Amino acid sequence: MIQKNNSLIPQIQTELDDILASWDQLTIKKETNDSIDFSSQDSLANAINDRKRYSKMISYEFGQKQKDLALKIQEIIEEPVLARGCSKYPAGGGLVWHDNLERVGKRLYLSFAAEYEKSFFRYQDWETKEIVTLYDQGVWEAREFEVTFEKPVWHCVESETERYSLGFLVGEKGLNLMERQAIGLL
Repeated sequence: MIQKNNSLIPQIQTELDDILASWDQLTIKKETNDSIDFSSQDSLANAINDRKRYSKMISYEFGQKQKDLALKIQEIIEEPVLARGCSKYPAGGGLVWHDNLERVGKRLYLSFAAEYEKSFFRYQDWETKEIVTLYDQGVWEAREFEVTFEKPVWHCVESETERYSLGFLVGEKGLNLMERQAIGLL
């Protein structure tokens, strides 16, 4: 279901470190400061019914470095890559359970947490319904999964330290006409 792809990290380490060092130069798109339970079993049940995305995070516009990184990843994996999200979670931050069904397709998330095992990515296994928690290791990490209507991937994030996240849509599935043109598919 959720796969780590840390073999990608060494190939883009320099770019990731440069992005992290200049993160505060990015333009803020939106800042949310919801204070709720982001990641418990109860909050998953509430999210399935509510479908509103609560978060405590800062979303940024993608800068040129992030766009260049998307192109480099595209060259490495030989699939179209579209930059989708650029976020920073403060200590005490998070993103409530959600399934991304508004935009199906393969996802790649690159994340960096300032401290070892002080933040996590949590998801519900589609088949077993087990809740799986993947703690961040204090280094850049890559996680991939595919969102489909048949098998939604309910997931959330919570952090007790600063956590940085870059999200990408991978492959042609889910790309609209303008996005296909933007990455050179048309």
